[in-house]
Amino acid sequence: MWRTEAAGSAFAALAALVVTSVASCSESTATDSDVAVCEPTRCPAFAQRAKPTLRVGIRPTDARSVADFQPFENKGIVPVVFGGNGAWMLTLAVATDGFDCCVDRVNVRASLTSIDCGRNFGMINLRRRPLVAGPDGLRYVFNVWLVVGDVEYWDGEEALLTVSVESYGGGETLEQTFTVTPKKAGSTDPALRMKIGTSEADELSPDGFCTLPTFSELTPLPLAGSDVGLVLAARTSALGAEVTEVDIDGTLTKKKKADRRCQPTPTESCQMLDVELGRITGRRHAVVRREDGQAYVLGVPLMLGSTSEWSNEVGSLTLSLTPAGGGDTLTGSAAIRLLAPMR
Repeated sequence: MWRTEAAGSAFAALAALVVTSVASCSESTATDSDVAVCEPTRCPAFAQRAKPTLRVGIRPTDARSVADFQPFENKGIVPVVFGGNGAWMLTLAVATDGFDCCVDRVNVRASLTSIDCGRNFGMINLRRRPLVAGPDGLRYVFNVWLVVGDVEYWDGEEALLTVSVESYGGGETLEQTFTVTPKKAGSTDPALRMKIGTSEADELSPDGFCTLPTFSELTPLPLAGSDVGLVLAARTSALGAEVTEVDIDGTLTKKKKADRRCQPTPTESCQMLDVELGRITGRRHAVVRREDGQAYVLGVPLMLGSTSEWSNEVGSLTLSLTPAGGGDTLTGSAAIRLLAPMR
């Protein structure tokens, strides 16, 4: 229901516009009491409406036309842009015919969550967004900007994008979920052949794999007896379907001055030594897979020594997988700051 009240000549034109808008929707005119009700059943083709359509896509921030709407494809790559707000974001848009002509504003919710680990990359909840009519009979919502955080977490990670739309006044909710791979817009970097991550020690499901960015902070945990360490994992699509086991080799090292008294200068640096903090050597470690063929190696322990050797140190982790029986070796790396356990 819309209500207009004459309050001087300044509002007369506005009142006329509101009445005209209502009449076009309900095919009726305002009453003498200046009150008009939009009747959904009298909207064009409302009674013949088939299953509601909801399309989700992107629309560049500088777009000026409905024609710039680009619908998603399931399991497709989604470009992520660096916005003027200083954040990485998906410039989402939706198109629908799921609301009658009386609904002119909707609430939109969107979230992006990694398939591995269930890590939330970003979510947004927008209210009262206007519906814009298109020439194709659909109405559009633009500028749904979903901020997704640090690029190292989501770039190239398969994720679930869920978008829902509901009338601002309440009622039916339309929802779509896609499997997508967010990727930096314009990036030509090849996909990594292997990614290092973490998992639980007894993890058997790929859902328990959590990707490590190129720099992470991790707290070692008790593993066996009095030993502490990290539980690592790896993911790759470069292992053939016939590979069911791999041999693992890995090291975690830190840099240390050869001479503790050395002080670097603008023209001279100090000689540095690699000090090993932990090593992995494993034979015949099982490979588990998703239906799409992605291979995972889970629950790989890396034991550490005395806390004084590694506490608050930054180490360089290198992990290699070789198919059992021979084949190409895959290698990944990451930098890790080891945090002292909470007391």
